[in-house]
Amino acid sequence: MGCHVDFYLLKRDILTAKFIELEKEEDKYTFFRNYLIEKNIKEGNTYSATDASIIVQKVKENTLLLNRDELSDIKNYIYEVAIGYGQGYNPEDERFVKKMHQFGFELIHDISHGCASLFLISLGDSESLDYSSWNYDERDRMNLERDEFTRELEYIMLLHSKIQLNECDNLNEKNELIITIENLEKNELLNSVVESDFDSAMKDERLMNNSESILFNAVELSRKIENIRGGIVIFYS
Repeated sequence: MGCHVDFYLLKRDILTAKFIELEKEEDKYTFFRNYLIEKNIKEGNTYSATDASIIVQKVKENTLLLNRDELSDIKNYIYEVAIGYGQGYNPEDERFVKKMHQFGFELIHDISHGCASLFLISLGDSESLDYSSWNYDERDRMNLERDEFTRELEYIMLLHSKIQLNECDNLNEKNELIITIENLEKNELLNSVVESDFDSAMKDERLMNNSESILFNAVELSRKIENIRGGIVIFYS
C-alpha cells in the first residue's frame, strides 16, 4: 500500500453527463478507448476494445459500480486530455484541476506522510459496521456515498480518540476527547466494533505512533464533508 492518498468529492451527475457526451462523440470515444488499450499494453495487461464501453456503461448505470482501477483509468485519462502525452504527473497543475472539475471531481483532502497507508487500513477495519446498501460483490471501498464514508470516519475517530485518551496528559485535550467519545458511543454498533478492536490496536506499535495524525486527518475529513452532497472517491499511490 502506498504513501499518498487523495480524497475527492465526486458529483456523480456531472461525471455521468460527461461520459454520455463522450460516448456520442466518436473522436472522443475513440481516443478514450485507444488510451486504455495502449496504457494496458504498456503495463502488460490483457485489454480488449470493449473495456472502454464497460466503463462508460458503468458510469451511465451507476457510478458506484466503478472500481478503483476503473476510477484511476478515468483520472489518468482526464490528465492525458488536460496535460498531454508524456508529461510528468502533477496533480496540482491548474489545467488538470480544471479538467477534473469539469468531470465532477474536486480534491478535498490529501495525506502524503507516514500515516497515509495506516489511514487506509483503518478505513478497511471499519468493515464490520452495518452498511445496509453494501454489496461486497459489486462495490469498491474506494468509491463511497458520503454517508458511508462518514461512518468509516466515525470508526477511526472513536477508536483513535480512545487511544489518545489513554495516552493524553493534558486536561483540556482529555475533556475534548471525552466529549467526542461520548457522542460517538451513542451508536451501539460502532461502539461494539471499536471495543473489539481496541486491545489489538493498542498493541500495534506503528498504529500507536501515528494515532494522533490518523485522528487529526479523520476529524479534518469529517469537517470537510459535513455539509457537502456527492460521493467520495479515494485514490492512492
